[in-house]
Amino acid sequence: MRSRRSTEQKNAPLNQDGVILLTTVIIMMVMLTFGLALAEIILKDLSSERDLVNSQKAFNTAEQGLQEALLKIKKLGRSNKWT
Repeated sequence: MRSRRSTEQKNAPLNQDGVILLTTVIIMMVMLTFGLALAEIILKDLSSERDLVNSQKAFNTAEQGLQEALLKIKKLGRSNKWT
């Protein structure tokens, strides 16, 4: 019986070490999952903001083009009087 106890006592720390290792790996996987989810949210937010800035630039460029076209039309109307 003594040899049996000795073997059980020697295996107990190894089993405990295995549980600790498994728990650590699971916790690390959960943390990695949360980190990747957060990174994806941040990247989508940045992409959305970039699209908004590009949209505003396109709108301002179109507005400027319209203003220049109206100015040219007014100048042509003043210089070419038909009456």
